[in-house]
Amino acid sequence: MQISASPVKVALPNPTLVTCIAVDPNGRDFFVGQAADDQHPALSRWSLPDISRMQGPKSCPLFKQQDTCHVLTRGGDDLLGVVGISTQRLSLIDLASGSQSEPVDDNVVWAHMAGPFLATSGTSTQIQELKSGNVVWRQEPLAPRKRSHASLVPMIAFHPNLQMFAVGGSGESTIMLHSLIDKNPLESLPEAPERLRWLGFSPNGDYVVAIDAYAKSTVVWDSQTRSLYRPETFGRRADDYWSVAFHPDGEHFAMGMLSGYINLFRLSDGQRIGSQRQHIGRVQALAFSPDGSLLLSGGDDGQVLAWTVA
Repeated sequence: MQISASPVKVALPNPTLVTCIAVDPNGRDFFVGQAADDQHPALSRWSLPDISRMQGPKSCPLFKQQDTCHVLTRGGDDLLGVVGISTQRLSLIDLASGSQSEPVDDNVVWAHMAGPFLATSGTSTQIQELKSGNVVWRQEPLAPRKRSHASLVPMIAFHPNLQMFAVGGSGESTIMLHSLIDKNPLESLPEAPERLRWLGFSPNGDYVVAIDAYAKSTVVWDSQTRSLYRPETFGRRADDYWSVAFHPDGEHFAMGMLSGYINLFRLSDGQRIGSQRQHIGRVQALAFSPDGSLLLSGGDDGQVLAWTVA
């Protein structure tokens, strides 16, 4: 597997840095999150696979506040979740009707949707049901937030089968696995970063990946054995990474660096099998299309690039 050396540049109307990319699970479109000002909304919508501009959302929750998009997350039933850095509020947008809601009363810094669940972290770290709003799990005691880095909060990752979830970034050097059925703790993953930039399972559920909030390490675990996976390649040897995206096959993933490089890894042997650099500055966001044919990248340079995957 390789990514093309000549990506297509998306014609963004907004020149500010790109912070987030969220792809529709059905492969119809993707959203780009940036900084908002009087002329430019923080969100833009693009079709797949032709990457042409689309209308929507009808109202951007970050436009008037001149805020910067911090989180974008896509859910079923055409839902888009948006969190602003300054407002620290989660807005859920129904893309079909254009209606908006705020399902969490407290401040929200991070959010993720998976199946019928919404995970959020900010004033509290919790999982709730999207339809009913019922909170089914809350972290107790609440993890203390660092005053100097209020945006660093615990993160939650759902296993693809939605029977297990992982929680990390609470200030401890472990990732805790919990049952999503009875919510009881299962086991812990060792040698984890204390604060996180990213946490997620591979699409096949075989691996867990965590990126340190300060880009000091990228740790990979085997989710079956609960042990470190290829520590000779990952861990502290894999520093300066800022973003990650799994290919839909679950056996490859791309990682974006502070230097603008995108590296492609094969998980079966831990080998780096490709490397490209077209961004200037950090690669802030990565996302594969659901069919795995495109890799989208966004960076500090205000670019979104579409890379062909073959």
